[in-house]
Amino acid sequence: MKPLIGNQYFPTPMKKLIVILLVSFLYHPVAMAQSPERAAAKLQKRYSKSPEKCIQYAKKLVAKRKNRELAYYYLGISYHDIYTENQRKSSLNTSIRYLGEFYKLANFPEDIEGPAAIDAIRGSIEDLVVVTLEKRKFRSASKYAKKYLKLFGDSLQQHALIDIELAALQPTREVSTTQSQTGKGTLIQRRVNGTKLMAVATSLVGTRYRYGGSSKSGLDCSGFNVYVYRQSGITLPHNAQKQSQLGDYVTRKNC
Repeated sequence: MKPLIGNQYFPTPMKKLIVILLVSFLYHPVAMAQSPERAAAKLQKRYSKSPEKCIQYAKKLVAKRKNRELAYYYLGISYHDIYTENQRKSSLNTSIRYLGEFYKLANFPEDIEGPAAIDAIRGSIEDLVVVTLEKRKFRSASKYAKKYLKLFGDSLQQHALIDIELAALQPTREVSTTQSQTGKGTLIQRRVNGTKLMAVATSLVGTRYRYGGSSKSGLDCSGFNVYVYRQSGITLPHNAQKQSQLGDYVTRKNC
């Protein structure tokens, strides 16, 4: 078979033009672009060998701005695998950061993420919050509870407790003065940490309304105040009119 390109068929200038066009097409970004399926297969292959190999390849994709949502996902689960081995918070923080980038970019994250891998990351954050709470490291626990909320859109069960404990650590200048009625009807005056009151009140968001209720299972308007102040040792009457006659007005900055 005679060659397609040669002096017999094309003059030299035309031959050069065809070669240039062919080379341009082959190296055009569209022609060179790697399909998501191909990129996913390569990432998975490297991930199966070791997290480090996967990280190396995924970072190249990020640098080239190609299939970044896939790259960020595999970076997230790879760094989490490393965290499970070394238990260093820096590895978990990096995993959380990359997973956050994945959720920002991915239009349909459920088509990419593996439920088992995501559940493992959820579990690691939950366990870390429990451990830091046991050590009474409330600020650290709060940091990871917020990361969890931002990443997955869910609040940890311990989130409200963390806010309450942190509020108790606030400087004593953040107080409001209130009056409490004793069982005998006499009034006593107490100083209450206003930040703690706000934290308890916030923890009740979403509690259903129940007439006569004053607990987390159900609240009415005056019952809400009864519950919130009860956490600071203040007993209020379960009556809105009587509550309005107690205490002194304080400005927002002092409450």
